[in-house]
Amino acid sequence: MTGLPAWLPQGGQLGGALDCAGYDGSDDYVQIPNSASLEDVQEGDYTLCAWGRPDSVPAGTGEANNAYYALLTKPGNHLGLLYQNDRRFQFCHWLANGTMVSAATADAYAAGAYRHVAGVLDRSRGTLTIHVDGKAAGSASFAAQAAAREYGTASWRIGIAAPGAATWRWALDGAVDDVRIYARCLSAAEVQTLATAVNRPPSVQLTAPEQGAIFTAPATVELAASASDPDGSVARVEFFSGATKLGEDTTAPFAFSWNGVPAGTYTLVAKATDDRGAVATSATVGITVRAPAVIGNGNGLLGEYYDDAFLGVPRFCRTDAQVDFEWGMGSPDARIAPDTFSVRWTGQVQAQYDETYTFHTFSDDGVRLWVDGQLLVDRWIDQGVTEWRGTIRLEAGRKYDLRMEYYENGGGATARLAWSSPSTPLQLVPQSQLYATALRTPEDPVGAKNGLDYAYFHGDWDRLPDFAALTPVKTGTVSDFNLSPRTRNDQFAFRFAGYVEAPYDGRYTFSTESDDGSRLYIGSTLVVDNDGEHALREASGGIGLKAGRHAIVLTFFERLGSEALRVRYEGPGLGRQEIPVGRLYRVEPASGDGWLATYFDNEDFSGRTVTRLDPAIGFDWGTNAPVAGIEADTFSVRWTGYLVPPATGTYTFVSRTDDGVRLWVGEQPVLNNWQVMPATETSGSVALVAGQRYRVVMEYFEGPIHAVAQLFWSGPGIARQIVPQKHVYSK
Repeated sequence: MTGLPAWLPQGGQLGGALDCAGYDGSDDYVQIPNSASLEDVQEGDYTLCAWGRPDSVPAGTGEANNAYYALLTKPGNHLGLLYQNDRRFQFCHWLANGTMVSAATADAYAAGAYRHVAGVLDRSRGTLTIHVDGKAAGSASFAAQAAAREYGTASWRIGIAAPGAATWRWALDGAVDDVRIYARCLSAAEVQTLATAVNRPPSVQLTAPEQGAIFTAPATVELAASASDPDGSVARVEFFSGATKLGEDTTAPFAFSWNGVPAGTYTLVAKATDDRGAVATSATVGITVRAPAVIGNGNGLLGEYYDDAFLGVPRFCRTDAQVDFEWGMGSPDARIAPDTFSVRWTGQVQAQYDETYTFHTFSDDGVRLWVDGQLLVDRWIDQGVTEWRGTIRLEAGRKYDLRMEYYENGGGATARLAWSSPSTPLQLVPQSQLYATALRTPEDPVGAKNGLDYAYFHGDWDRLPDFAALTPVKTGTVSDFNLSPRTRNDQFAFRFAGYVEAPYDGRYTFSTESDDGSRLYIGSTLVVDNDGEHALREASGGIGLKAGRHAIVLTFFERLGSEALRVRYEGPGLGRQEIPVGRLYRVEPASGDGWLATYFDNEDFSGRTVTRLDPAIGFDWGTNAPVAGIEADTFSVRWTGYLVPPATGTYTFVSRTDDGVRLWVGEQPVLNNWQVMPATETSGSVALVAGQRYRVVMEYFEGPIHAVAQLFWSGPGIARQIVPQKHVYSK
């Protein structure tokens, strides 16, 4: 065979079909191998049969100008079965005298459907008949026994007449199946049998959803199909996603609701089955089901407002729900003069979809925008209200650092921040997706003085150790984060602790440059993680701080080779710099004398008493008496004292007692579990201010058998521990 076209495994009337569709200047066809009988078949009685499906109408005008599609032909003076530009089928035969005899169908047949076409030539009678779908559709006559044209060794061809020719080519756009050539005249009954013995399959088209449709999970996708059968009825239409059957419908209009579809991409197809089992499959339709939008619970962005055009020293800070301001000729606040002011908004933005987002700024005058550390907009110039854009790929639900800076230098004042994406029309970035940089409340310890406390350790580590599990080689104080107290140059570590002063409300960036690893904490928040064994390397992180003195801890280790440590910060009104010694503080250790304890020989605070100072409340007496002069069991104790917290914040008090307990801090009841019970923990929290004295009372009673009384606390920079003596004063 020559120029073999594509094969359609299930596209024909008897299974496979030769697909001659989609011509683009190529010459797809089948050339039937020649034989002596095939060479001379047209010289006697003969019949040509084929199932043909023209997919379009020939565009040419006239025989030479390709006004025909060839189903089955012998080239030269082309003879055979054709489809014309008037949508009629034709059977052509040439006589030896050069005369063409042809029979065309009286009716036109639309393209796109299979038809059984047969041409029957009876030379003895001089008749030529064309049949379509088993019925005689046209005829012609010639002189009986007239000799046929001699074609020599020319071969029969399927799908074309003259390959490569500019004219008379007649290349088929469509498909051909079940080609038959008989060296005799088939009867009308035989032709009808050929046309009806094959069950013609149905046709089906997926009409919904549309190609490329987008849904949101969990989606309901409505599928619909149109289906028909040329020689029977459609028994059912099945709907598939890939190879997975979704459902079926047995009556028109054929439809199915696919519910609860999760996010993903899907290829849909409809499959129709007729009443005799023939099957047809529709073209595929691709759809996308995207994840539902992530709706956050953001509070906006932190806005730092400056009474200058260069982001100098902030006049005030506030949380703005959105960046959507049209100040006109005015200013953001009475504390800011019109013109020559600036604003920095910081926080995080949370994406709603896994998509590429475009961020839009509208400003008069200058604007800069960073998202996830990428500078998307940089137009730090005087300008009228102008839109600028930048794009970035974001992941749904993830929060990304965002910073927008703006200045106004005269005239109108406008600042807006919007976004858009394939699933998001252009809109202001909503408050729900913006998370303001929170400003941490400072501890502001009482009696602080410049310097830092340090603990120095020896050991061999490749990462920062657990300092709580180590015993320091020595401790002391330093003016800043320096390594001068070390006694060797390798295999050592430091833990620095104290307070750093933030002069203004706003967001601060801290960095450590170290060889080897280091970490920096503000309070209990890890701000900079530069851990690990490495050469000199810098890492940074940010945190929002209210003006005041905040607890700071820096840990560092050196293994081998060079050692180095530098600690820097920058923030409102502060350029990037090493933290000055004047901004670092430490607190002298507290020197409390403990609790004034009164022990009663009865559990209702009556009977004989013993009074003493208890350094801490951390007792497990078992079945013993608590103190000389008081019997074991059925006793009670009242501890009183004045607590001085080292830092401002929320403190959690936890008692572990057997049996009942009550606790008041500053006249506020915090614990109350006054009952007979085994050793049980009871907890409560209270906000305290550093340096203030709070009167504390704890009452306890012991019933039968075991006696336990312990009081723990935790708070800003304080892990859970027995309330230490140094913070409690008896008077």
